[in-house]
Amino acid sequence: MKSILFVCLGNICQSPLTEGIANKYTRELGLDIYIDSAVSGFEKVDEMIERSMRDILRR
Repeated sequence: MKSILFVCLGNICQSPLTEGIANKYTRELGLDIYIDSAVSGFEKVDEMIERSMRDILRR
């Protein structure tokens, strides 16, 4: 299985949003790819994804 990791400084907005979009399209296309996101800094560790990003991902 192939994998893709999206990384940003806080992992509370851009990388989780990109992970969600990539998951949507890989499912639609029937691709067997593991997708995840991660934090590269320490300031935002253990914080939730920003509310605006969660709302977008739900839609």
